[in-house]
Amino acid sequence: IDKLKTILSRSINNGLKGVEILSRNKSLNIEKNINCKKTLWIPSTGIIDSHLIMSKLENLSLSKDVSIIYNLELNTIKKSKDLYTIDFVNDNISITSEYIINCGGLWAHEIANQLLSNNNNYDIEYYKGDYFKTSQVKNLNCLIYPVPKDISLGIHAVLNLNGEVF
Repeated sequence: IDKLKTILSRSINNGLKGVEILSRNKSLNIEKNINCKKTLWIPSTGIIDSHLIMSKLENLSLSKDVSIIYNLELNTIKKSKDLYTIDFVNDNISITSEYIINCGGLWAHEIANQLLSNNNNYDIEYYKGDYFKTSQVKNLNCLIYPVPKDISLGIHAVLNLNGEVF
C-alpha cells in the first residue's frame, strides 16, 4: 500500500487528474478479473493507435510548413547561438534550424548527447519484455499492472485496440 501511495503522490505531482487509491470492492466493480487489496485508479490511462497519431502529427506539421526529413542518417548536430546545424552521413546537405525534434528512437540519447556537455550525458538502460497473446483472458475493462518492482513492471495485462489481451 505504501508503494501505491508513493505512485499516487508522484502521479499528482506530474499533473494527472482523478487519480485515487480504491478499495478492493471499488476495484472489483471496475474490473472483476483482479485479485487485490487496493488499487491505484488512473482514469486517464489507456491505449492508443501510435501509427494513427504519428500520421496525424505528420499531417498537422506539414500543414504548418514544418519540414520533415526522412531516411537520412545523422552525422553531427551542433548548436551555435540560437540555431542548430545538422549534417548527414548519407547526404551532402547541411541544415540550419531554430528548432529540431529528436526522433532517434533507441538512439535518441546519442543524438541528444551531441548537444550536452560530457558531465550531463544521457545513458540508456535497456529492458527486454516478452509479450504473449492469450485467448484465456477476455473482456478486460482496463489495463492491469502489479505494483512495480525496482527492475521490472512484472507480469501485466495489456489490451490492444481490438480488446485482445497480451
